[in-house]
Amino acid sequence: MDAELDEIPVASLPDRYGVHRSQVYTRMDALKKRDRNLIPTKRGKRSFITRQMLEYLDGMAALIQQGQTTQEAADQVLRQLPTRRADSPVDMRQVQSSELAIAAQNTAFDFEQLLSKLRGLQELADQNWWLSSSQLAQVLELETLPPGEKLEFHGFRFSKAGTHGTETAWKVEKL
Repeated sequence: MDAELDEIPVASLPDRYGVHRSQVYTRMDALKKRDRNLIPTKRGKRSFITRQMLEYLDGMAALIQQGQTTQEAADQVLRQLPTRRADSPVDMRQVQSSELAIAAQNTAFDFEQLLSKLRGLQELADQNWWLSSSQLAQVLELETLPPGEKLEFHGFRFSKAGTHGTETAWKVEKL
């Protein structure tokens, strides 16, 4: 895999997580304290992280949103998210599954809430209704949507289908 495709600019992370730059560096420092290899690389004046580190930071963001401290979140993602070789592709379903597993351990399972969400997704698919990117992120309980034209979650496929105001519109299909 091309090294540039596997590098994410650190400057893009505050927007990804909706936090200040200092909070991003605090999270990266928490990972570095636990694994010295988890550090950004410099190219000129810019810093970049690997896809693996992005997976860890994504997992941490989900845990921090649920009330864990930065240190607790770092410990948990390093124990639970799978490690992978730098040249292997990222499988967003694996990342999302790991985030869901972490979330499930930290919150009481609400079966009725899950059923309500799945019924709503089924109705969206049946009625051929579209969601904006921000609406879809909220429904899937993600800070931001992963890159790509399609994603699969909860047995549904979400495909880019046009625009909804200034945002991308997503079509919902049952798998």
